[in-house]
Amino acid sequence: MEHAKFDASPLLGGLELLQATYEKQAFSRHTHEGYTVGVIRHGAQRFWRNGSYHVAPTSSIIMVNADQIHDGHSASEGGWAYEAMYPTKAQFQAVTKDLGLASDVPYFPFAVEQDPKLANQLLTLFALLRNNEDTLLTETFTHHLLLTLTCRFNKHPQQPVD
Repeated sequence: MEHAKFDASPLLGGLELLQATYEKQAFSRHTHEGYTVGVIRHGAQRFWRNGSYHVAPTSSIIMVNADQIHDGHSASEGGWAYEAMYPTKAQFQAVTKDLGLASDVPYFPFAVEQDPKLANQLLTLFALLRNNEDTLLTETFTHHLLLTLTCRFNKHPQQPVD
């Protein structure tokens, strides 16, 4: 059974969220204005990014950079379910501006990361963002996880030297 539910948290000027279950859905190549940071709840997703295919199994974290071409479809019998947020470049800039990074927005070179603890923290964040009951806790946790993603996984490609 296919289903997708989009929400928007008022934090950071409207952070977009998605809860979805797909069995036979296949997304053609496309881009998003913002980043995609998602967690596979069950099943597995196969997707193209950076010139090759990647498989994201249960409990893995998916990361797609803003404006990066990608697609998506099932990699397991019965499809996949996942939750995701779509922070924009401006939303990342709002929480990383004081880090003194070479770039004011992150670049995630790897499409899939295996970090069960962080995956569980992201799922907790998605629930907090959807429920919007404790604004201070949710805002603090959102900033913490965007900073964690940036500090742990941000690696800009080497620029050629003139």
